[in-house]
Amino acid sequence: MPREQKDELLGLFFKKKATKIFLSLNGGNPPVRYVRAISKVADTEYAHTLRVLQRFREMGLASTIKLGRTRLYEPTEKGEEVADLIDRVIEVEEDHA
Repeated sequence: MPREQKDELLGLFFKKKATKIFLSLNGGNPPVRYVRAISKVADTEYAHTLRVLQRFREMGLASTIKLGRTRLYEPTEKGEEVADLIDRVIEVEEDHA
């Protein structure tokens, strides 16, 4: 992975809203897939949520499914691994709190 992409990835994941957006794809029961619903869960504007999801897609962490005029987002296998690691970090923090 090129350095610029590593820097962008680190900057993206250590932003509260971006992390909430990403984890909403994996978390929840059922996981959130619609951009509007994701923006509601992450408490962000629709446009910001869409930009962040597009970056995750470009990085290979999320993919899309088109159902008619609606586009759904879901994590890729790589994205699921990253989400699991983030969840583990959160669990470690909670265990030591």
